[in-house]
Amino acid sequence: MEKKKIKIGLVPKLIIAIIVGILFGQFLPEGFCRFVVTLSGFFSTFLKFVIPLMILAYVTMGIADLSQGAGKLLLITVALAYGSTLIAGSASYLVYFRRSSLIMEEALVRVVDLCKVYNPGENEVRALDHVNLEIHKGEFVAIIGQSGSGKSTFMNMLGCLDVPTSGKYYLNGTDVSTMKDNDLSVVRNKEIGFIFQGFNLIANLTAIENVELPLIYRGIDRKTRRKLAVESLKKVGLEKRMDHKPNEMSGGQQQRVAIARAIAAKPPVILADEPTGNLDSASSREIMEILKGMHRSGETLILITHDNGIAAQAKRVVRIMDGKIESDMINEEFVEEA
Repeated sequence: MEKKKIKIGLVPKLIIAIIVGILFGQFLPEGFCRFVVTLSGFFSTFLKFVIPLMILAYVTMGIADLSQGAGKLLLITVALAYGSTLIAGSASYLVYFRRSSLIMEEALVRVVDLCKVYNPGENEVRALDHVNLEIHKGEFVAIIGQSGSGKSTFMNMLGCLDVPTSGKYYLNGTDVSTMKDNDLSVVRNKEIGFIFQGFNLIANLTAIENVELPLIYRGIDRKTRRKLAVESLKKVGLEKRMDHKPNEMSGGQQQRVAIARAIAAKPPVILADEPTGNLDSASSREIMEILKGMHRSGETLILITHDNGIAAQAKRVVRIMDGKIESDMINEEFVEEA
């Protein structure tokens, strides 16, 4: 006796598929779910692109059976109608593809509703007030603000030197906003290269030894860290000053050593805090040219400054005032030099 096969209708199948999809979405990693949603979007857009072609094919077959004169007229009408549909569909597909690529590329720095409050209560000072910002890989961003604007507090947050009162800070995909000091120290050493206004070089160490110092903390072996230090000093034009100590170099040369130290381990983010603040105009130009060259080579740079002239040399300028982002603009005059 044959067993009867149980047939499930289309609607029940759809309901089961939706339920299974919800269950998978609850337990699978967020990245995987995003990937599946993106593929679904691609497929949906692809169908919108292909279906007009299918319709056109069927309509053309029908036209072939019509009388010659009427058939030609109808064919022209249909071709114009569906031709415009295909062009619009193609444009939509290309725009969607570009937009989806940007969505899938997670921001290197993402700040969500960030607040920093000192002395909570009646006399509280709100240094940062619900700040939101995203910075992607390869960007050159200047954050500008005058004294008391919240610029320095924001720099401390971005550099993992302090934690927010509330809000979230994601650095390279990791939530660092609630980390303890020891964990933040590890993140700083791994993810951020610092360039300070005061250089912060060790006086009794040579240029190459100063550059090697953070590499030692990373546990990099002697041969490898020497190679990385030499490479980074060459990038800033100090291959002939490697064995000189800070007091044997000019301010501009000391800052170049600091830049070499910041880039030696190839961290994802370079954070430069007033890098030209202690330099004369000629040295400032040299340092800015080095920073722009780093941007051209694909480095992600965040420049903290109070100087409009320095900020104007970045590709994107974020202005902060009273603890809030006042403006976030692309510098139209920025030139991508070869």
